[in-house]
Amino acid sequence: MRRLAESIIHARRIYIVGVINSFVSAMQLRYALLMYGIDAMLISGYDELHAVDMCVGSDDLIIVYSVSANGKLLKMVEDMVEQDHCSTALITMNPSSSFNEERAKESC
Repeated sequence: MRRLAESIIHARRIYIVGVINSFVSAMQLRYALLMYGIDAMLISGYDELHAVDMCVGSDDLIIVYSVSANGKLLKMVEDMVEQDHCSTALITMNPSSSFNEERAKESC
């Protein structure tokens, strides 16, 4: 949690991604950050995530909410990380996600 908090503080821009049921949790995090004066862009769909791909840079942070930690959403984020070298954080109920294992060393 400490690394995530530090990543949030030092990020140039923060993108919070949550699709379908995960969107509500993503929205709650955005509102919590706003209470501390930290703005974050909320992304609720695949099209929005694809559009943001053109704006993401190496100083940015993408926080992904995903119950299963599998599927199209994480594949899109993985592609963005490879291309833009941005930081990522995954909040999930699936502790055995390959995304978690691969990114734990290089992300928050």
